[in-house]
Amino acid sequence: MNIQVISEYFYPDSFRINEIVCTLTTAGHAVQVLTALPDYTTGHIPVRYKHFKNRRELCCGAPTIRIPATERRTGTMRRMLNYFTFMVNASIYAIFCKCPHCDVIFVYETSPIFQALPALILKKRTKKKVVLYCCDLWPESLKVGGIQENSWIYKAVKRFSQWLYRGCDIVAITSKPFKSYLMETCQVSEQAIVYLPQHASDNYSSIAGQYNDNDCIDFMFAGNIGAAQNLDCVLTALTHIHTTKKNPIHLVGNGSEFAH
Repeated sequence: MNIQVISEYFYPDSFRINEIVCTLTTAGHAVQVLTALPDYTTGHIPVRYKHFKNRRELCCGAPTIRIPATERRTGTMRRMLNYFTFMVNASIYAIFCKCPHCDVIFVYETSPIFQALPALILKKRTKKKVVLYCCDLWPESLKVGGIQENSWIYKAVKRFSQWLYRGCDIVAITSKPFKSYLMETCQVSEQAIVYLPQHASDNYSSIAGQYNDNDCIDFMFAGNIGAAQNLDCVLTALTHIHTTKKNPIHLVGNGSEFAH
């Protein structure tokens, strides 16, 4: 199968889409990736990708095309500018590029949903279906940045998000509660939604089911450590647990808020 992958984040940044692409190519599928310059980890574009270098390369076994976007750096405005410029530049590429030979278009939708726009453009050009893997909910994610539901920004993004979600043929969700949100807030049809939980690395298979009794309750969060996860709330909640035993919390992962 020929698969066109669109994901703003990709290797060398550490995201599950890297493993998905590797698995697909190893299985014999022809995969092409459309992505941005890798600046998620540090907020800055690495030197090897500046000055139009390495815009086409082979990553995870797949030909990879890198679209320029404004550096993430820090702050909400810089991040939104990064999202917007990738969406615009990737959409321009989707309009004018040589029409890719693909059987399906796969969007790995971490924040934001905007990256689905170039996929819908390619859908119109190729007449192929779009599968969107929904890892973050929009416009819900805007609230993390302090955007209120009654603001014009939220309302505008909500309408745009509704159109993007509904334009996809399949919306695969990583959490079952996503289903009601997408149906009620974004008017996505129930028939288009399928449950596809995120996979875990094979590295964990050797320790699965093995536990050590340390006479306390261990809490663990594993995943992206970003603003949307609001781990400050988790840490605050732990201070309200009154017990004579220690209750350690383990944070496993990385992300934009890790240093904080």
